[in-house]
Amino acid sequence: MNLFRFVAVSLFVLSPLAGAEKLTYTGNGSLLKRPSDDIAAFEGIKNALYPARASGNAVTVNFTLVKGEKNITPHYVFGALSAEKTLKRNTVWLKKGTSDNLYGAASKNGEVSGNAVVIGRQATRARRISPAAAPAAATPDIIAGVVYGGASFYADAKGNTVNLLQEDAALDVIHGGFSGDSAAKANSVAIRAGKVSGIVSGGSSKNGAVEKNTVHVSGGQLGQVYGGVSLTGPVRSNVVRVTDGRIPEGRVTGGLVKAGLSAGNAVYIQGGHMNHVIGGMADKGRAVGNHVKIGGGRIESAITGGSVTFGEGMATKNTVVLGGRSLMLGKAVWLRGGQTPAGDAFTDNRLHIENPIEGEIFGLENFEMLRFRLPSSITPGAVMLNVGKGGALLSDRRAGKSSVIELLHADNLTRLKEGDTIALIRTDGMIGAPPENHVILDEEFQGAGKKAWRYRFRVDISDDGKELLATLVEAPQPRLARKKR
Repeated sequence: MNLFRFVAVSLFVLSPLAGAEKLTYTGNGSLLKRPSDDIAAFEGIKNALYPARASGNAVTVNFTLVKGEKNITPHYVFGALSAEKTLKRNTVWLKKGTSDNLYGAASKNGEVSGNAVVIGRQATRARRISPAAAPAAATPDIIAGVVYGGASFYADAKGNTVNLLQEDAALDVIHGGFSGDSAAKANSVAIRAGKVSGIVSGGSSKNGAVEKNTVHVSGGQLGQVYGGVSLTGPVRSNVVRVTDGRIPEGRVTGGLVKAGLSAGNAVYIQGGHMNHVIGGMADKGRAVGNHVKIGGGRIESAITGGSVTFGEGMATKNTVVLGGRSLMLGKAVWLRGGQTPAGDAFTDNRLHIENPIEGEIFGLENFEMLRFRLPSSITPGAVMLNVGKGGALLSDRRAGKSSVIELLHADNLTRLKEGDTIALIRTDGMIGAPPENHVILDEEFQGAGKKAWRYRFRVDISDDGKELLATLVEAPQPRLARKKR
């Protein structure tokens, strides 16, 4: 799969005109230009819409799609275009119509920063219609191919944005910012509605650093989502946030590098329906220090802190946090701290379970530290995490190290009495090596804001090896009321 759908261009230098330009296209084909080869060597370009000035332009596209009149469709739309200049604060707004390629700004050798593409007028709530009563599918009002907030082939792309607002919009690919051989930093994409069949990335580069880019999904249906992606990286500190929407078959990944370092990337899920969530991923290289936090939504396939696809690269120091009453995990879900064919996928990977998780996952592995936090509402016999036939492996397959179990609790577990048990993990498969001498009991929940009541627990594995149990062995005595004088 080609992550970067773009064409090699030889861009020309625009005339140095002062000020900015407002350009509106309503279907008048006379505004479209067909650059000659000595001006711009676009492969297969039919027509293009672009202003003459370099920065501060506002380009609007607003026309009705008419069947059989392809000549009125802009093949390319640019907010600004230059071979050498820095391009700043240009905007392309596709209100209605179609274009194969949208660029907030594009430069060959100049930096592009603070440019934007806006698609649609507003996020509209789709009406629910029964299949029998649904009309035949109509052509969307907005159709676009590849969208870049800003793109430079040899300089930085910084602070560019793409906003997809409209339900009735169909796109192929979105990159907030793209650089060929330099850095893509602090670019962003916001998806409120619409459909993107291919990749969405906050920032992307062929050979440069990809850092601090973001994607926020609050609606729509998407293919693959990446906070940042690069061929050679490094890919660091990129973030994906999902509060709603559907990503039914693809991955949601904080950062992806094809060969290099993927570190410090994060995915935060509060809603929506998706298949696979990965904090940071390297096809070849290292995936370290990435973070996944899921408080809601539905996950169907896998949740992985850090993943390496090939070779002996490390997938370590990654964290997965699960909590929230609206979280639903499918029965096929694998929960992994790290994943790599031949390297270390265990060391310093952490799992935090903030409250009992509804449903049952398939399997759990590659966490050196498992932290369970018992909420004040916990009741005897409760199960924090149900694991099915894949089993819960509390050890490192390669080094033979056992996991460390860390137990925290709220300050007042009034529903428990001495001798009551909580199943931290219940599984159809084997738990793995017993965690004796590897248990840390933190009896004071630091978030309570006051000195906690002290409860003492014993953590061990059941005789049949299918439950990791926490047994309350000592509860605090009730405080006596002071006598009135």
